[in-house]
Amino acid sequence: MKNNLKDKTMLVRDHILSLLENGTIKSGERIPPARELALRLKLSLLKVQQGLDSLSRDGLLESEPRIGTYVQNSWNERILQENFVTFRTPEFLPWLDDFSKIFEEELPRLRISHGFKRGVFELRTTLDVQQHHDEYIDLRQILEETYPDYRDVFFTKPFESFWYDGRLPGIPFIFSPRVVFCNTEVFKKAGISLPRLGWTFEEFLDTISALKGIVPPERIINWLPQAHMWMNFVMRSGGCLIEKSEDGDICRIDSQETIRGIKAYAEIAERRGSREITQRKDFTRDFCSGNAAMFIGDRQILMDLQGFDDWIAVPLPVFKGGFDVSMQATDLICIRRECSSTQMARDFVKVMLSERVQDFIAGRKYGIPIRISSAHKSIDFEDSRDTLFLSEIPKMQGFYRLDSPELAEIIEGCIGNLLLSGSPVDPGLKELAMTVRIINKSLKIAV
Repeated sequence: MKNNLKDKTMLVRDHILSLLENGTIKSGERIPPARELALRLKLSLLKVQQGLDSLSRDGLLESEPRIGTYVQNSWNERILQENFVTFRTPEFLPWLDDFSKIFEEELPRLRISHGFKRGVFELRTTLDVQQHHDEYIDLRQILEETYPDYRDVFFTKPFESFWYDGRLPGIPFIFSPRVVFCNTEVFKKAGISLPRLGWTFEEFLDTISALKGIVPPERIINWLPQAHMWMNFVMRSGGCLIEKSEDGDICRIDSQETIRGIKAYAEIAERRGSREITQRKDFTRDFCSGNAAMFIGDRQILMDLQGFDDWIAVPLPVFKGGFDVSMQATDLICIRRECSSTQMARDFVKVMLSERVQDFIAGRKYGIPIRISSAHKSIDFEDSRDTLFLSEIPKMQGFYRLDSPELAEIIEGCIGNLLLSGSPVDPGLKELAMTVRIINKSLKIAV
């Protein structure tokens, strides 16, 4: 840590926060005495006490006279001004440890946090930002001030799903369309042809059937009863969940197109013979070892495929009468309304979108960097598998229309349970639609 770039109070805070996050000190336990910390950190007792007092004011510590200072039970629920919180841990973002060195150099007053649920500065996903957009400040002015030519410097398509009446609660950091990865060796063992561009959903199902017995059912293709997966099939069927309507009925959950899409996703589990949930990290490991056949995913998976070359990528299957779209995968930088420093907010946005940071991400093959020049450094233009992602960008959609957290929880939960249970789709979606219409009458959900 660069002590010359952080004030001494921040060093004390960093030390205590690290002890909390790595589990050295747990909720309800006493922290080391101030004198011991002063010796350990080679700081004055006054500076240590100031650091501890600041953590007490933030609600993390509680001091009892002549007894000691203890950790509050809800310490990890506090929102700290210096914390940058990501939606995944370093285990799932393996570039994060190396990135932390750049982050510390560029933003020495901030810290990457692994133990807090929220921070003033965050990296969140598409659905997170859309459902909680009111919790974040409008970044439009900051973006225009720090990058006045941003329309020329960055891809603009990924921004489309995050404008709310002129407000921009999140700025895409990386993004990707979703495609189907196929293990060529597994297909060869099955004696079947690799998918063609423009393959139909019926051909997709036939491929799943042909792969039975070659790999375990749950490893034929990844399957999760979550919106970022099943919405691809809803959208490609021509359906949606919520849509603006002149008659005030925003619910489209029970439309023929939406029912068709959910049925299609349920049919994948039926055809492969398993509703077992397949986690991404485990599935990509099996994919690289020849024990998994197909994977619906984004370019972020290339980070896990480095060193493995027996694969191709094709667009999602086509639905007759549907639309050629895929749900956009996005990691966005966001700043909570609790932010007390406009200058720090500007610095954060400027650094995260800078050439240095974006080039770093480009080198890790993690998604498509939002900065065009960095993306061009990351994409292998001699590899048609990689250029497929570029050709799919215009087809991306990120409009889940689940902007109400309460509504999102109900819809995602009900459809997820419907898919997991194998219950009939038609009556289940019609019942859910009735519930959503009742809720809309009281909440008056904006679309």
